Amino acid sequence: MLSLLAQWMMARKYLENWLLWIAVDLLGIGVYQVKGLHATAALYVAFLIMATWGLVAWWRALGAKRNADVAST
Repeated sequence: MLSLLAQWMMARKYLENWLLWIAVDLLGIGVYQVKGLHATAALYVAFLIMATWGLVAWWRALGAKRNADVAST
């Protein structure tokens, strides 16, 4: 359910979607490690890195947009 909510938020371009993806990935890493599915846990580590990268990229883009809006006024 968290993944579906995160996907819905992403489709609507909510910045907070990345925080939800990070939470989903952290939860997945823990669950798969406990279950002994280390390769799947490693995949979720990769997803975590990509979600963090996405969050940083969106923050930077939002900051650049705000700076451009301020400069144009």
